[in-house]
Amino acid sequence: MDPRALYDPEILAHDRDPRCSQALEVRTHYARVSNPLCGDRVDVELLVSGEHVKAISCQVRGCVIARASGSMMAERMQGWSVAKLMTHIGGFEAWLSQDDHSAHQQQIWAALVALRRVRSFPTRLPCVTLAWTGLVQALSSPVQEEA
Repeated sequence: MDPRALYDPEILAHDRDPRCSQALEVRTHYARVSNPLCGDRVDVELLVSGEHVKAISCQVRGCVIARASGSMMAERMQGWSVAKLMTHIGGFEAWLSQDDHSAHQQQIWAALVALRRVRSFPTRLPCVTLAWTGLVQALSSPVQEEA
């Protein structure tokens, strides 16, 4: 497959105009993750209220695929309950790389189908999953209040 196939219009639109990329005024959870092999870095900030993620900020310094994935992740996951995120996020990487999926999985991830093109380029899989790793880490990393 031609590597240019990764860069469909939706990926490029999220790269040029990333959603949810401004720092949150108030955050309850935070994580920074990076890929030392390529230099991509992702900062994920969350505002969790009750059992729901009310706001997500995903600030990505990296390649087109990493920026688009972070933008798509933040846009899609905002408003989900923490329980729903924790239940489904583990299946995201499998959904990216495998063809056999339940109708339920296909429905959950349908808005992110442009990211599945990475299946033909296994070395680019970390570019897609980095922001998702940051989301999982942020969910388990509450911000400590300063004294």
